[in-house]
Amino acid sequence: TRQLKPKHYLIIGAWFGGFQALMPTLGYFLGSSFEKYITSFDHWIAFALLVLIGANMLREARKEDIWFHTQNIPGSHVILRCDGQEPDEDTILLASYLAVHFSQAKGSSKVPVDYTKAKFVKKPSGAKPGFVIFTNQTTLYVTPEQEILQPILLQSI
Repeated sequence: TRQLKPKHYLIIGAWFGGFQALMPTLGYFLGSSFEKYITSFDHWIAFALLVLIGANMLREARKEDIWFHTQNIPGSHVILRCDGQEPDEDTILLASYLAVHFSQAKGSSKVPVDYTKAKFVKKPSGAKPGFVIFTNQTTLYVTPEQEILQPILLQSI
């Protein structure tokens, strides 16, 4: 076997560095050339991705997990994993704060949040993306407390 010298390390590093610099540059120029074709339907791609993520979240929710959503206000669904245990009131309240935070009611007070077990949430066939029907819900009227919510929002997943 041959012993590598420092100049060999420099040559290998230059090749890898050049390749790493070339790829984003090549991606930029290719992306720029296709931009006029993509901008006509890019919003549909984002829409489809959001629908798939939401549908996957509902599919993965276990029957005993709890589903939260602001009542009659557009926003994100929040799923509280229960792992077979009943959550305490503070946990339910925190999940409802998150539902308000990730909705158009963010910053509002006394926001109605519906919650129910995931087994009572259904997506009707042929319904618009994001539309679900649910039963057996409880409604909370919450004003999110930022000092409680902020540490949760700062955590990385």
